[in-house]
Amino acid sequence: MQQAVVIAGGRGSRLTKAGIEVPKLLLKAGEKRILDHIIEELEKENFSNVLFVLGYGHQKIISELQNLETSLVVEYIVETQQLGTFGALVQSEEKLDDSFAVILGDLYIKNANIGGLFSRFNEENHMLGVLCKYSDHPEDSDLIEFDSFLDMTQIHKYPHKERLDIPPISMAGVYFLRKQLVLKYSQAGLKDVSKDLVPHLLNRRICRVFFHQGEIRDLGTPSRLSKFNQRAAVHPKDLSKEKYCLLDRDGVLNIDQGHKPLASKPILTQIARELISILSYGRTRYAVVTNQPSIARGIISMAGAFEKTRMILVNAGASLELENPERIIFICPHFPESGHSGEVANLKIICQCRKPLPGLLLSALNQNSMRGSLSLLIGDHERDIIAGLLVGAEVLHLHTSIVTNQCFGGFSVKCVDSDSVLSNLAEWMNRDN
Repeated sequence: MQQAVVIAGGRGSRLTKAGIEVPKLLLKAGEKRILDHIIEELEKENFSNVLFVLGYGHQKIISELQNLETSLVVEYIVETQQLGTFGALVQSEEKLDDSFAVILGDLYIKNANIGGLFSRFNEENHMLGVLCKYSDHPEDSDLIEFDSFLDMTQIHKYPHKERLDIPPISMAGVYFLRKQLVLKYSQAGLKDVSKDLVPHLLNRRICRVFFHQGEIRDLGTPSRLSKFNQRAAVHPKDLSKEKYCLLDRDGVLNIDQGHKPLASKPILTQIARELISILSYGRTRYAVVTNQPSIARGIISMAGAFEKTRMILVNAGASLELENPERIIFICPHFPESGHSGEVANLKIICQCRKPLPGLLLSALNQNSMRGSLSLLIGDHERDIIAGLLVGAEVLHLHTSIVTNQCFGGFSVKCVDSDSVLSNLAEWMNRDN
């Protein structure tokens, strides 16, 4: 059983000021209403029931809910008074499951993998999960930071008085909560989930960060709604329910030789050929996701790094998969530190793709319509592990000599040596989703 709670009690003052009196859930976003998009996504993401918390325009919304054709169990309540998004949860206490996903009622959601991420949240018994994204309008977004435990540590409220030298990461408007969290803070005077609850819980190892896939877009202003409706219709493939493997390159497929010249010949690790063989024999799709700061340092070109990676795969036994190498090889060419001779200036930036950030992984997942929550990441560095956990993947930390467990962000992470990584991969491939 997976419950979603859609909060749509607000009046939508930014819309009403522009003369738009339609309740936000009933606004047209492309070919369908926001309500229809949310229901469609919840059905695909294996949610079983949805609770709508309504306020302004509830009569119209209830009328539409009663005519919905859906496999979901649909319930609704009308707020006795508007107390913000967290206040809405407090008023809904009796109808809340032990854990639930919260979705704001002005969001367009498509292929976001929220069901898979919610399952990860439940498996690890977290208290609060916050879905995040890279914002394309950071100037009017609250930007967040998180630590190596995947715990949110800081919120930078907009407007930003000065340029922030951080990636443009913002909250997406979807949260995972435990009912006991609602009960615990029901008398604390907190009104809003994002503005009150999340800041109240910063640095307590409670605000676990996830990155969604696909698209979650706030359409709660006239300009955003208009911009969305002016774009060409987009019909991406639904996310696959197949397994997917994400491989680091240096240290997993070839021996890490550091920043050596282009002429240096890659040397395969002792597991590379068998690893590719197991994946190919099991018809499990995979991608290589690799940081290559030597590109920014001017040691090798992007094309050269791509070809080098392609040859590593070919030497490891990959064949037919490389008919479309651009769907298998994903490279971050950036490196923010300056001062190297011959460096490429436009690549010396704080980017969105360099691991431990998940941008590179999200590119691989979205381009191939795969799910982070059905993926396994194999890497030899902490930055690989963090990036994998951020997208909801299982991870294997390839270690040279020890077999033990480590804890990243509340997750127990398997550390495996070269002898056991292959058996762990085979076990994961044979396990039911």
